[in-house]
Amino acid sequence: MKTINFIKGIAMSLFFLSVSVWVSKVKGQAYLGKSYTPTEKVDVYLEAENIKRPYEVMGKSSVNQGFKSLQKTQDQVIKLGKSKGADGVIVKLVEEVTGSQKNDFGSLNNGNKNSNTFSASSSTMDVKVKKIEAVFIKYKD
Repeated sequence: MKTINFIKGIAMSLFFLSVSVWVSKVKGQAYLGKSYTPTEKVDVYLEAENIKRPYEVMGKSSVNQGFKSLQKTQDQVIKLGKSKGADGVIVKLVEEVTGSQKNDFGSLNNGNKNSNTFSASSSTMDVKVKKIEAVFIKYKD
């Protein structure tokens, strides 16, 4: 009986976790932060240093690899910013190393009965994922 209740508890936890993740996404884009009245225009920045007005960070989002076009993805980020009431967004394209892949290989050369030559080699390659990070801002003035 305790096992069944334990399994039910895990199932319910997974259900609520999946619902909360689904609710926090807007068209495949997770958002964490504050929301204000929607805006009509969102300024786009590539560096925070380019912002000449005082502002506060109101939220963050990221889009993992799988985007087909950088322009379409940027348009999605801007649309999300408008819906959350952002005045601007700082976008950054980043590569994240998520692991590495190692390949080992070798060959055996049978010369004669008394002499065999074995040569080995190895290569390691980082596995990288591209993603777009967005920081949404609200002007203070």
